[in-house]
Amino acid sequence: MNAQEYLNQDVKTNVIGKKRPINKAEMRANDEGFMNERKSNKKQVQKYFHTDHVRYAA
Repeated sequence: MNAQEYLNQDVKTNVIGKKRPINKAEMRANDEGFMNERKSNKKQVQKYFHTDHVRYAA
């Protein structure tokens, strides 16, 4: 896995899984809110890259 896959999983779990949006605008607002929270939480962002399973092809 790579860091993008961890972020994608985190977005799906937190944005869609907690409260299902009823339309596209609500889903976009939920997604933007989540990403803004993540952007301000540097420790959580670092965890995406410092997980044992994160690997990038050379």
